[in-house]
Amino acid sequence: MIGYKAGMPVIERYGRWLFLKQELVEKTRRYYDKYGDRLLLVSFFIPGVRQFIGYFIGIIRVPYCKVLLYAYTEGALWVIAFFSIGYFFGEQWQYMFSIIEQYLKFFFIGVAFLAGVWLLVQVRSSRGSRSKGNVRSGGK
Repeated sequence: MIGYKAGMPVIERYGRWLFLKQELVEKTRRYYDKYGDRLLLVSFFIPGVRQFIGYFIGIIRVPYCKVLLYAYTEGALWVIAFFSIGYFFGEQWQYMFSIIEQYLKFFFIGVAFLAGVWLLVQVRSSRGSRSKGNVRSGGK
C-alpha cells in the first residue's frame, strides 16, 4: 500500500489554492494517531469539519471500511437523534423552540466562560512548565 506521503507533492504544489497546507495534513495525522477511530465519529458530527474530513482521511489513508463504518454509524445516530426530538416534542416544538431561544445566550456565555477558564489554565500550566525547565537547566 502506498503511504500517505505519496500524495503530499500535490498538496505542496496546489494546496495554497485550496488553503491546504502540509502542516494541516500532518496535524490531522497526529490527531488520528492520538485519538484513533473516535476522531472519525466525532468529526462527522461537527458542522464545517464534516464537509472536509473526507479529504483528510483520504490523504492520510484511513482504511475505507473504517470510514464507511463510522460514517454510517454517525449518520444513523444523527437521524435517530433528530427523529427522537421530533417524536417526543411533536406538537410542542414551538414552545420548545422559544425556551431554547430564550436560554441559548446563557448557554453560549457559559461555554465562553468555560473556554476562557480552560485557556487560562493551559496558559498558566504552560508558563509553569517553562519556568521549571529553566530552573533545571540553570536558567539558560
